[in-house]
Amino acid sequence: MIKKTERFMNWCKEVGIEFPKIDYPAFFDGGLVGCKVNAPIQNKEAFLRVPYKALMSVDKAHKDPAMKQFYAENPKIFTKGHRDWEQLTLTVYIIYQKQLGD
Repeated sequence: MIKKTERFMNWCKEVGIEFPKIDYPAFFDGGLVGCKVNAPIQNKEAFLRVPYKALMSVDKAHKDPAMKQFYAENPKIFTKGHRDWEQLTLTVYIIYQKQLGD
């Protein structure tokens, strides 16, 4: 688990993700891993900053060179004609990203 969180933290630093008032990883009873706040967070204060380049979005998924054709060939599922098209697009994109490995 430590190596996995260490890789994640290194990636966050590389892409510019910031969360100064949150500690990660935080370990809880029962082996749960999560985050914990390390300082008060004010009303409407941003506690997490994620640059656009680190986000997964429907737009990015449809523009990805490896996935573009797949989405285009299945418009009934991956366009506004399907009520869950955004969720389905992102689900398939996450599966694709996962199979790429580290």
